[in-house]
Amino acid sequence: MKRNLFAVAALFLFSSYVQAFTFKIATLSPDGSVWMEKMREGATEIETKTNKRVSFKFYPGGVMGDDNSVLKKCALTS
Repeated sequence: MKRNLFAVAALFLFSSYVQAFTFKIATLSPDGSVWMEKMREGATEIETKTNKRVSFKFYPGGVMGDDNSVLKKCALTS
């Protein structure tokens, strides 16, 4: 019980030191499309609610390649 309480207290104490995280999203949806507008709206809402600790970088219109190409890039960087 004391260990759990200590873990929760430590989480709250160090939560201000949590670094920001950026999600990078590659999509075939063209820039300016309704899909991209909605994704950017959602990203803005999440960034606002997390005080910009979570952000998004979009790569629209297939600029990162097709599905297989993006999957290979993900496998290389993880």
